[in-house]
Amino acid sequence: RGAMRLIDPERELREAQAAFELSPSAQNQWRLAQALLTRGEGRAANRHFDALLQGPLGHQPELRLSAAQARLDSGEAAGALSLVQSLRAEEPDF
Repeated sequence: RGAMRLIDPERELREAQAAFELSPSAQNQWRLAQALLTRGEGRAANRHFDALLQGPLGHQPELRLSAAQARLDSGEAAGALSLVQSLRAEEPDF
């Protein structure tokens, strides 16, 4: 997997985008948001994370933490802090 990332670093992003376009499920949107975040595209990832936070997966700690990371990466420290604080209040063991 690591070698493939070196050979074709855009592969996961392309595949995630294609999967989301084919079936715009929450899981595919999360995959796309994570791929964007991994590629350093926090602002683009934020749009997807914002939608996901409003949906049925919005309570997932991993999703909320990734959304906070996307905000931080795109210069929205206050938004990142807010997400982390609410996550910590609701999931103290996470």
